[in-house]
Parts: sequence; structure tokens; C-alpha cells
Amino acid sequence: YVLKSTVYNNAICSADCTSIFAVGDDKLLKEIEFPASNVVKDISVGVELGQIVLSHSQRMFFAGVSEEGKIGAVRSYKFPLAGSTEMSEYQALSAPITRMRMSHDDAFLFVAGEDGTLAVFDVRDKDGKAPKRNKETSINFSEEILVTKSDLEEKNALMLELKNKVDELTLHND
Repeated sequence: YVLKSTVYNNAICSADCTSIFAVGDDKLLKEIEFPASNVVKDISVGVELGQIVLSHSQRMFFAGVSEEGKIGAVRSYKFPLAGSTEMSEYQALSAPITRMRMSHDDAFLFVAGEDGTLAVFDVRDKDGKAPKRNKETSINFSEEILVTKSDLEEKNALMLELKNKVDELTLHND
């Protein structure tokens, strides 16, 4: 799909790979049918959008505003997209948004910015309910702790030194 007058900022594909959603400097949110490349919906959003993300459940659509004066704002759109753009806007960062991702269970939205800030949103329905989590597909927290090799070697050397000291004290007491 080519439109010479528009510079596209981001595009995502629906889960069933039948639609592509694209945003650019024309302040429009386009739904493009795939593979036919026909524009199904052309919705005016009023601002230039940068990063976009679609939830895994296909029920939520989020976009980062990249227009001067609203940089760093996150918009939540009602999905599937209708002719009117019912949305909520939240100011998240003080710099442009560089990445947006949803957690695997659609419970959290992660937003990273040029200023090095990471914002984490707890995603809920309009009623304030958290999305239903499937216990079978939920991921448990890891019990491993990541440390550098030098820290591990230092701890092992300290443990060996203390063990030798305990053995020495035990031998001295005997």
C-alpha cells in the first residue's frame, strides 16, 4: 500500500492477519485489508500517532501521540474501530514514545520513551475489571537471580575463606 503524501510511523497486523493498522503524519488511522491492500477504514484521530499496539485478545487498541504539545501521551481506543473514535488519553512520558508492548495476558501495557522512562499501565476494562487470566497459560515468576560472573566469583571466594576459617577454629577448639 503506497500513499506518496504520507510518511508512515508504525503499522501492526491483526491476529488473524486479515487487517493491517497503520498511522502516519496525515493524522489518520488506517485499517488496510490484507492481502488486497484496500483501505477499509480511514479514521481521523486529530493528532499524529507514533507507536501503536493491539492487544492479543483483539479487544484493545493503544497508540502513542507523537505530535508537539501532546508528546508522550497514550491513547486507548475502543476496538474494533468504528467511524467515531471513542478513546481515553493519558499523559505517560515527557518525551516521545519509542516502544509500546502488551504483556502476553493483556494485563499490562509497557511504554518506553526517548528519555529512558518505562511506564507500566495496569490495563482494565471500562468498568474497572481486570482481564480474565487463564491459569493454564499464565507464566510463573522465575526463582533464578541474575548476577555478574565477577560477583559470583567474589561470593564463592568469600565462602571458601569463611569455610577455611570455620575449619581452623574447629581444629583449634579440638
